[in-house]
Amino acid sequence: MISSLKLGLQRSAATLPVGETGGTGPSAEELSTIPTIYIGEARNSSGESVALRLVTPQVYAITFDLASRIAEMVHQGVWRRGYQTPASVFGEDFILSFDGCTLEPWLPVQ
Repeated sequence: MISSLKLGLQRSAATLPVGETGGTGPSAEELSTIPTIYIGEARNSSGESVALRLVTPQVYAITFDLASRIAEMVHQGVWRRGYQTPASVFGEDFILSFDGCTLEPWLPVQ
């Protein structure tokens, strides 16, 4: 079902006019080669900190993959009532189940 859902979304997106908002978005090459990097840091009241770096595929590509997988899982009955984040419903490592997503320690600039 995931592949048919993704195919349907891709076909629908292909029919949308391009450039009405002033740009065409990234090229296919950019979508496949430019990563998105998120850095998060947490610090406790004692001043101890930890920082992590999450690397994902290009933001448009990972957003499409996430939306497709979440829609499929909801269709299969995997959801919770009320406001939820993907991690609260599908687990804290949900993002890591996608190709090209890695989480690693990060040393922030001091």
